[in-house]
Amino acid sequence: MCAITLILASARPAVAMLASDARSAVSAGRSIRACMQVGVGPSVDAGEAIRKGSAGSRLRLGDARALLKDTLDAAASSPAGPGAHEDERFGSDPSVARWRTFQRERPATAVDNLRAAASISASIGSGGGGSYAAAAGLRTSYFAANALLGSLAAEVHERLQAGAGSGGRSGLDIDAATASRLLLETVMVYEQDYRAISEGEYKMPWDMAMLGHRQYTPAYALRQSALFVTEAVATLGRRQRQDAPGVWLGSAPGLYPDYYKNNFHYQTDGWMSSGSAAVYETSTETLFLGRQDAMQRQTLRPLLRALRRTGASAPKVLEVACGTGRFATFVRDNLPRAELTATDLSPFYLEAARENDAYWRRARP
Repeated sequence: MCAITLILASARPAVAMLASDARSAVSAGRSIRACMQVGVGPSVDAGEAIRKGSAGSRLRLGDARALLKDTLDAAASSPAGPGAHEDERFGSDPSVARWRTFQRERPATAVDNLRAAASISASIGSGGGGSYAAAAGLRTSYFAANALLGSLAAEVHERLQAGAGSGGRSGLDIDAATASRLLLETVMVYEQDYRAISEGEYKMPWDMAMLGHRQYTPAYALRQSALFVTEAVATLGRRQRQDAPGVWLGSAPGLYPDYYKNNFHYQTDGWMSSGSAAVYETSTETLFLGRQDAMQRQTLRPLLRALRRTGASAPKVLEVACGTGRFATFVRDNLPRAELTATDLSPFYLEAARENDAYWRRARP
């Protein structure tokens, strides 16, 4: 049995587990075969970071830390920037080059962005991905509507609080060119996701393939939208006032490092409440106009490639900082025989991850 460790980028340490077998998690954590990362959008500047010439060798944690330190030190002193130095030390997935080119392109007009997005969407549909394109379009429409409602509600609330004629704003102030570019980025990620599906790298997302999935029911969608709008009013208002709320962890000395008692995003309770866990998925998908799942699924590519090379049929998989566990359901759907251990700092998010896992088991027996 091959142990594969899946490390997801996060600043949160893992202190609780979805699976009960802690020894399996420790064993998996000691057998990191490679550092893997895939480009999924303009904010990511590294691809499938497998060190050239050592993809098949084991990499000890101490070696990984030393390599990371050397890379960061060299990048900081390099006039060419961290991206250029990265290319000298690592092999990148082809997706990274595409996003780097996109970043360097001169910003287009809103009309040009919309035309490009429409062209990509049409190519997905005409290439046999009609059902995928329809589901993706529905996702983006829903989360874009959430963004608009949350922004408007926050602005109205701040005006009422400050008094008529105050002119205060707390909503999102985005021009047409920026908004259309965000939409284009979303469609480009969908194209990347569908290409991986059509080429057989991983399965069609189980939630998109099930019309009976709860995310398509009006009651569920309305409830999540209500939670998001309520949180958006509070979060955007705090951001406008630069008034970060305290986190109740401050009253629990020694439980978590001081760093995690901060709230950088003005979110109620940070990551430390059941309410935060309930709105997390809707909030982050709204931020990315519905493409977060597609971005995270890119991590399946190096994971599944590595497993195909080893021939492991029932691997052990460790996910660090699993959040509410949506990505873990995609891992399970593609690796139904895997022994999956998911960890996270927040017990509330882990409870949501258990619920997502249970829902997957009920929906995909």
